[in-house]
Amino acid sequence: MIAGPTLVLGLPLLAAVLVYLLRRWALAAAGLAATVAAGLALITWHWPPQATVYFLGRTVEMAQPITLLGQHLSLTPAARPLLTFTCSLAAACFLYAWRISQGRSFFPFGLVLLSLFNTVAVTQPLTRAPLVLAFAAALAVCIIQAGRPGSTRGALRWLIFPVMAFPFFLVAAWYLSQSPLNPDDLAPFAAAARLLAYGFLFLLMAVPLHGAVPALTAEAPPLVSAFLLLSHNAVVIFLLNGFLRAYPWLADYHDVSRWLLWLGLITAGWSGLLAAGQRSFGRLWGYASLFDFGCLLAALGLGGPLGLPLAASLFIARSVALVLGAMGLATLRHRARDDSFQRSSGAARRLPWSVAGLLAGGVGLAGLPLTASFPGHWALLQLLGQQMPRAAIILLLASAGVIVGYLRGLRALLGPLHDPEVEREPRLASGLVAVLLLVSLLLSLRPQLLADLVSTITTALGTIVEVQL
Repeated sequence: MIAGPTLVLGLPLLAAVLVYLLRRWALAAAGLAATVAAGLALITWHWPPQATVYFLGRTVEMAQPITLLGQHLSLTPAARPLLTFTCSLAAACFLYAWRISQGRSFFPFGLVLLSLFNTVAVTQPLTRAPLVLAFAAALAVCIIQAGRPGSTRGALRWLIFPVMAFPFFLVAAWYLSQSPLNPDDLAPFAAAARLLAYGFLFLLMAVPLHGAVPALTAEAPPLVSAFLLLSHNAVVIFLLNGFLRAYPWLADYHDVSRWLLWLGLITAGWSGLLAAGQRSFGRLWGYASLFDFGCLLAALGLGGPLGLPLAASLFIARSVALVLGAMGLATLRHRARDDSFQRSSGAARRLPWSVAGLLAGGVGLAGLPLTASFPGHWALLQLLGQQMPRAAIILLLASAGVIVGYLRGLRALLGPLHDPEVEREPRLASGLVAVLLLVSLLLSLRPQLLADLVSTITTALGTIVEVQL
């Protein structure tokens, strides 16, 4: 018999060993990595956590917990959407990286990172999960640097924030373990609430602790950036929701909704302002991502019956836009050998589909009409317009800043060709970009297609039960 966590966490690790041996053969490595990730996505989505199934002739008890290094690991309904998302995201990134290389280490280390992100979703108690995120950040350094000499700023900044966050959770867990010794003393609860708030500030990487995001997108391979950003965002939001449900008394010490709302508005406003003046697509894409993440935090901060569903809808659209932008940027860097406006001048003539994906993904993060993010951004503006008109104006101006940045980039892409030796894009890469462009357009015209998925996510997050230290 195989326990569910053993299958979900062990299969990527086993595949990583085989993929590492095949790393010099891109087709074999990408095919195996994408197949394993896609297979796990199907398993976690179609097999309920309470199911007993047969896999490769073995019985799999999905609900069977395991203990590893003193940690309790078990699949829960709450973890199901997160596991499916991270596996699907990894499969898409691996498939595109077959044609546009993101570094030979991406396939094996990406599978190990997938296992680590999935470990966060099944780890109890919650206070130990940030340690796994710190390990994931340390391992991510390898695929961020991708064997390139020179600057290590992106890798260092991505590493530092999860490592700095973990001690806050560790000390908070100690305070919580002391509370039963004197139940009438509220000091341990107050200290734990303050420490948890500091820990999440580092993990969210929002303004003013946002330096890791533009540094990552400027230096890391684009699909690596998309994989890390989306997986990290999903895991942190999962943990935040889990902590609030496991320890409802946190609301007595922090107005979490207001805190998230203002953190989101500040992040979106500052990022939109900086995006307008960027001169390279990598950093511009990073600030556009931060703007969209700020909108997501603001939606979570609104709370009520609309806040979480709206945040879930924004996150799905964010995933489409980020992966689409990553595909376009990856091809641009690979063919034009640079993503600065000057060096990529005229690239639209040789890379039409990649440029379309780059621009559609970027302005999609700003919520431009006819992109997947537009319905969610428009709903957010309507909600804010009723309660906080000035906040809605801030988001509109910040969105305009992101769009201005991409219009400046478009002007360069349509200008004289800087490098006449730029090769045309691979057909498979063009096909994948075209498919995502179609998906983005379809979701903008028919956002109700996401209704069932959004309902599943919000219901799953609502089932997080209290965990014990």
